[in-house]
Amino acid sequence: MSEINYIRTAAIIYGDESTVVKPLTIQKKIIESIFVENGNKRLDIHDIIDLLKSKLNLVFDETEINKIVNNEKWDDFIVQTDSKTEEQIINLSSQRYIHLKEKATKLSINQYLEEYCNKIYKGNLTPEKVDHVLCRFLYEVLNKNISAYKKITDPSFKVDQIAVDADLFTQEEREAINGFLNWNNSKKNKAIFILISYCLEYSLISNNVKNSKSFLEAFRNKVFYLDNNVIYRAIGINGEKRKRRILTFIDKCIKSGQTFKISKFTRKEFKDTIDHHVKQLQRVPFRRINPFIFKKYAVNPSIYEFYHNWRAGRNTYGFDLFNGHINGLYKNFIEKFKITEDYDIPFQEKDEKVQKEINNYKEEIRSHKGNGKDESHYFDAINTYLIESKRKNNKTHLTHTKYFFVSTDQKLRDWDFNRNDNQPIALLPSQWMGVLLKYFSRSDDDYKSFVSFLRLRSEEPMINEDKLQIVLAGISELTEDFESQSVVFERMVEKNFENILEQKNDKEIFEKSYSFAEKELGKEIKDLKSDRETRKEEFEKQSIEFKRQIYDEVKNSYNRLEKQKEPLDKIISKKLNRYKFIHIGLFLSIFIILFILILTQGWNKMEPYTFAFGVGNFIFNYVYTSIIGKSFKINDFFNKKEQNIRDKVYNKFNFDKEEFERLKKQKDTYENEINQLDEPA
Repeated sequence: MSEINYIRTAAIIYGDESTVVKPLTIQKKIIESIFVENGNKRLDIHDIIDLLKSKLNLVFDETEINKIVNNEKWDDFIVQTDSKTEEQIINLSSQRYIHLKEKATKLSINQYLEEYCNKIYKGNLTPEKVDHVLCRFLYEVLNKNISAYKKITDPSFKVDQIAVDADLFTQEEREAINGFLNWNNSKKNKAIFILISYCLEYSLISNNVKNSKSFLEAFRNKVFYLDNNVIYRAIGINGEKRKRRILTFIDKCIKSGQTFKISKFTRKEFKDTIDHHVKQLQRVPFRRINPFIFKKYAVNPSIYEFYHNWRAGRNTYGFDLFNGHINGLYKNFIEKFKITEDYDIPFQEKDEKVQKEINNYKEEIRSHKGNGKDESHYFDAINTYLIESKRKNNKTHLTHTKYFFVSTDQKLRDWDFNRNDNQPIALLPSQWMGVLLKYFSRSDDDYKSFVSFLRLRSEEPMINEDKLQIVLAGISELTEDFESQSVVFERMVEKNFENILEQKNDKEIFEKSYSFAEKELGKEIKDLKSDRETRKEEFEKQSIEFKRQIYDEVKNSYNRLEKQKEPLDKIISKKLNRYKFIHIGLFLSIFIILFILILTQGWNKMEPYTFAFGVGNFIFNYVYTSIIGKSFKINDFFNKKEQNIRDKVYNKFNFDKEEFERLKKQKDTYENEINQLDEPA
């Protein structure tokens, strides 16, 4: 079936907004669409079955079609009996055919396609070409969404790819598609949603789900674990638009009965990646940088743009303050949406079999993605293993499957969808959002969020964000004027960066960027620098000063936490000493009682008891060693208890032990680096 016919069929079935619709009604509309497509020519039941299979890949039997076309509640079909063959000959009533034909030719989506092509779109493509491109895109979206929902309703369904391949469209075509999706028209957004709703009901019919109400109930009371990329979006690191989109999704899920969690592994991944990005920011010294350049050239918002937006206009802007700002956003996010951090792990992380399975997943993910960092693949793998462990045997039917992993990583989702016949673990927010908008209350903002999930990757960045930061750092050393920075960088782009990006290390990229800016700005910077040697010396001095500033920030934060830690350590020491006193007292009491009994009752009478006490101690050590794998040591026992007391006290007073250890490690590292820089060459 052609793209436009496919879309027309969908619109016939879902020309009007609907919520929970009976499968029989959907089956009726699907049969009606066949008559609209063939000009209402009369067909027998076998013709209808063949056309449903060839055009829509749906299998109906004679009983189902008979039940629909002969239903007394409807008078939309004209059924006659052929006098020769005695078979039923069927077509639509004239009134019904005209109604559906008008609906098909006046699709709600068509008017917005026409308006966009002729009035809104300002690109180089012709209106006819744009219309064709948008129909082709909607056709791809319908097909991919049908595959995704079919996998959910029937886990054994095999899919090759369930995300629209952006490479099917040229750069100009992608810009036209994204322009249509971004066009701020609430009725257009609603029309797109209604069209794509067809995918969900199509999946129910094709998988013989007879009761859509029970299917709806299956979507309630799920537990969603959030991926790191979702957290980045939720707190605004990937831009305000993505933040609004993901928060709308989370809010809608909570209102419909879902709960959210963050695993201990994702929590660690979040902290590790933030620390990594902050460390990347610290590679070379820089001054004020125009965040608009990141928005223009880095394609997607990143932590670099986020940092420079945060820093703009601030009097205090240290990296430790920035790290604290992000942690504050994270805490506000989980508190606002009542998201819990889950440290309850139903498996032994150090078990060899568990590690082997997780590593196998990691290698599969790495192979499927073809790129990315090893650490990221590991966290995807262990979170997948966690969800599987939480599910246990409840993993086949949607009704019984409780745990899912929400991620914006389409490649992770593709890998997960194709590896077994269980309910998929990784779900894109757009999939669940489609269900929620279908069956629950919705607003114009909800439709807008849903449509924004459909955007295609527009283009590859001409420069990655890490190198862009270093280039702008070099330019910022000469000018902190945002307009001048933009002019210099645009000239750099025009000259294809003059081999700047091919340099071996960060320092050389910084130096080349500095030299380029110096040459372009000419007289404006004559008074700022005299010669290259002076610049080199100043760069070294700035590097040391930059490190000192970072060190001072880290040291101050460390000292602040150390002051908080001192009274807590005293509390811990008192609790531990009390615990030791009680246990040592009990132990000594036993010996004192035995000693008194020996004196009063005599050795001959007490000897069996003392022997039993000694044997009991031996048996305890033997059993303990057999189970734990090492002998019982009193020091290890008290050390473990001390750690337990420490964790409880720190949690009670909200002391961040991990942050304290991180700052201590950073402080020691910067001390060593500064000492090395201070040493004479």
